[in-house]
Amino acid sequence: MHDFIFDRKGVFFIKLENIEGSELEYIDHGLESIEKVTEEEGNFYKVYVAFENFGTM
Repeated sequence: MHDFIFDRKGVFFIKLENIEGSELEYIDHGLESIEKVTEEEGNFYKVYVAFENFGTM
């Protein structure tokens, strides 16, 4: 009903040590944006992909 207002995105939280050196690989699989998040559990990257690329990420 209100689909025109929202963008459908896939969101992944990846531990900081698991993403080093593989940013280009994530871009090949549909990475749209990435941001660093610091939480109580540790440091993460929040990775956004298009909804259509959710399965390939």
